[in-house]
Amino acid sequence: MEIVPYSPAQRRAVERLNSSLAEAGSEWQFVARERPPAPQELAVWEESFVAVADGDVCGGYILKHQKFFLEGGPLEVGSLQLPVSLGEFDSEFAHVSVALLFDAIRRSPRLYSLGLGSEDSKFARLLTAARWRHVTVPFYFSVKSPNRFARNIRLPANKTVVQSALRVLGYTGLADVAFRARRAFVTTRVRTGRLGSVEWRERPDFEQFAEDLFADNVGAYGFVADRSGRALHRLYPPQEPRYFRLMVEKNGRVIGWALVLDARMTGDKHFGGMRVGSIADCLAAPDDADAVISAADAFLTGRGVDLAVSNQLHPRWGEALTASGYESGPSNFFFYFSEDLANDLDALPDWEQKTHLNRGDGEGPGPLMGRS
Repeated sequence: MEIVPYSPAQRRAVERLNSSLAEAGSEWQFVARERPPAPQELAVWEESFVAVADGDVCGGYILKHQKFFLEGGPLEVGSLQLPVSLGEFDSEFAHVSVALLFDAIRRSPRLYSLGLGSEDSKFARLLTAARWRHVTVPFYFSVKSPNRFARNIRLPANKTVVQSALRVLGYTGLADVAFRARRAFVTTRVRTGRLGSVEWRERPDFEQFAEDLFADNVGAYGFVADRSGRALHRLYPPQEPRYFRLMVEKNGRVIGWALVLDARMTGDKHFGGMRVGSIADCLAAPDDADAVISAADAFLTGRGVDLAVSNQLHPRWGEALTASGYESGPSNFFFYFSEDLANDLDALPDWEQKTHLNRGDGEGPGPLMGRS
C-alpha cells in the first residue's frame, strides 16, 4: 500500500470506496480535493491523499493548510479532515487508518483535528494512542421557539425521560410556558446598556475591513488562525449563498464581524426538523465580543430560527454568548492536536484561555448548513 496525492485519474476508485462505505452503513463519504495550482499564493488551501492498494483506493484524508499565529508570530499548521478507510468495517484494512494518520503527521507535523463528535470514536482513540492531546470546545445554545424545539430535539439515549417530557410539552403547546417558567428560576446575567450603539450590515464578501480588523487584533489572542480578508475569501467563498456575513459597527466604527448560518434541517440526528441558526465564526477584539455576539444573535432571532448555537473556546466569547442569554450544553466538539503543536502551545502560559477557536477552524460549518 502507498499513500499518494489524489489525482483525477483516481476518481472512479474513490467512487468505489464511497460505495463500499455506504453499503457498510458508514455515515461518511470521502470528498477528494486535488491540490490547487500555485498553492503558495493562497492564504488557505486543501489537498487530498489516498491510500492505494492493488490499484484501488482503500482510504484517504484531507489536509487543510492555513497559517496560525502564536503570540502574533506565524506558524504553518495543518488540519487533518475526514480520514476514512475500509478498515471501519473490514479487518483486512485495519492498518489503513494508522498509516493515514502518520502520513499526515509526516507532511504537516504541527497538526490538529477539530470536531470528532465523541471522545470514544475510533478516530479519537487512535489520536489518543498517538499521544495527541485534546480540549473540549464549549457548546452554547439559545432556544428561540420552545414548542418546535421540544418537538424536534433529539437527546442522547440516556435522556429518554427528558425527551419524552419535551415531546409532550411540544405537542400540547405548553413548552413556551414551561421555558418561561424555567427562565424565571435560572439566573442569566444578560448585559444591557453597555453595548453602545451597535449595528450590523450584511456584506457579500469579507473585504478590506476584515483585513484591517485582523491586523489590529491578531496580537490580542495567544493562538488564532489567519482571519485576514484573503483567508476568509477562501474559507467562505462569495458564491455560497448560505453564508451570511455580518459587519458589526459600534458607535459608527467597525469593530468586528460574524459568519452565521440559518439552516432548515431535515431529519437531522440532533436537531430533527428544526430551523437552526449558528454563529459559526467571528472576530473582534476580546472586549468587543459582546457587541458582535449581540448583533449576530439579533440577526438570527429576526430571521425566526428555532434554535441558535455556537462553539467557542475563548472564554470572552463564551461570556459574550452567556451575556446574550445563551446556555452551555454538552459539547461533541473537540480540539485534538499533535505532539509538535502541543510543544508550541505549551510555551504559552494558559494558552487555552487565550486561544480563539470555533467551527470555522475545522471542516467549516458544513454540518450546520442544512438544506438549501
